[in-house]
Amino acid sequence: MTTTRKAVLMAAFKLVCRRVIRQPLKMLCLLVILLGVLHLCLRKRERAAGWEHAAHGPGSHGLPAAVGVGRGIVDEIRVPDMPHGRSELGTLTSNHPATQQDCSNTKMFPSVPGCIIRGLNFSRNENSKNIFHLQKFGSLSTRKSPAPFPWPKRENYASNYFLTVNNTPTKANSSSTPTDSALVFLHHNKAAGTTAKECLRQVVKATDRELGHVLSNEGRLNLMSNFRKLRRRGKRIPDTFFGGYAFGVCDELHRPCSYFTVLRDPYKRTLSSHSYCQKARTDQLCTALRAEKVSLREWALHQGSFFFRQLVFHPEFCSDQTKWIPFVDLVGEPHEFDGPETLEGATCWFRQKLIMSLTLNRTQHDAVLQYCLDNLERWFKVIMLVDEFDLSLAMMEHAYKLPFHELCSGSRVNIGSYDKQRNATDSLRRNSANSSIPDTVLNQLRELEADPEVRDALRADVMIYRKGVEIFEKQKDTFMKMNRVGTVD
Repeated sequence: MTTTRKAVLMAAFKLVCRRVIRQPLKMLCLLVILLGVLHLCLRKRERAAGWEHAAHGPGSHGLPAAVGVGRGIVDEIRVPDMPHGRSELGTLTSNHPATQQDCSNTKMFPSVPGCIIRGLNFSRNENSKNIFHLQKFGSLSTRKSPAPFPWPKRENYASNYFLTVNNTPTKANSSSTPTDSALVFLHHNKAAGTTAKECLRQVVKATDRELGHVLSNEGRLNLMSNFRKLRRRGKRIPDTFFGGYAFGVCDELHRPCSYFTVLRDPYKRTLSSHSYCQKARTDQLCTALRAEKVSLREWALHQGSFFFRQLVFHPEFCSDQTKWIPFVDLVGEPHEFDGPETLEGATCWFRQKLIMSLTLNRTQHDAVLQYCLDNLERWFKVIMLVDEFDLSLAMMEHAYKLPFHELCSGSRVNIGSYDKQRNATDSLRRNSANSSIPDTVLNQLRELEADPEVRDALRADVMIYRKGVEIFEKQKDTFMKMNRVGTVD
């Protein structure tokens, strides 16, 4: 009896162990193994791609499409489609022979980058400082990479008023702006900005428009919160804006919106900026480096292609919560900061410059630049020039049906002349760009233009300026034709 009872108890114990204990243990072991395999796969993918998201997908930071990574290998980037595979920058291809792919035989999409370059080596000399800085913070296998550079996707804008796709004159009012449209002036520093802003203030005062806060770095970051405050107080929401960080704001306004800007020769702008910043130390343009302590050449290298960065600006560059700051390397970058931790308080444009250096290699930089060149005509309703300021005001008045020329003609920076009663060819004659520049200044400009490093630093802005002048000449031709047939108000 005792033996039988023991046997029964032993059989019951084995059954319990088999069904109640052993089976869950097996399941637990399988689960651990599966998790381990999944972890290894994710680590392998992260090392291969450099970032969890593809360059054309949503960034991990909640931004739109992005390019660039920080860990050593670029998975893929998107560059603008160009006819016959050519662009103003040439054919964009990978230098890696095993993964070389050009951008030929693609259809042209006007505003969305389409051609993809894969397998670009991101560990070349120009980006070696990125790898070095990541190693200072920890092993590449254990520390995450910085977020990729956010692609400057612009969706809310009004195309150039005077132009169509085939560059023929537009019909009168065919591009007229709705009465509730927002108007945004992208202030390009040291390019008749003070005069243009004062003119805009006069126009707002004389019309039924409302001027918003200046879109400095703080003004841009606080734009939506300022709107909420105005709504709570029952006040009118502004419909007119200006500032150096204004580009892209139309996409936040959820209403018809258009941009205009004033362009200036990048070499002359750099010279003017250096002279200005020797006196205006508190201006955000001047705080990253003491202009009086550096040469004009050093200043040109310091500021680089300023307008190009304005076109690809994103508010996160100015945010205290930005994910790039811990990865930025200040070695070899002249600045007025005592340590890396003070970079968080640096002016926004300087932070953006460092972030772009961190996240974009040369091929990616050129892809973004080409994207801007392709869309310059679409993004700005009117492009103005410092050297043709009075004529630019006349174009603005016609495009916006606002008294820009009436109120601001003859401004201090005015170089051109406009008189619709006289012959158009004579009255709109452009003065020689260097006719009134002192010899000392001309020599400084020639030295800048002859310096290969300066040329490279200003290369993007020079290309954008040339494109802007080309667009301006098209605007001018159309405006003259409208003038001859009596369509100018």
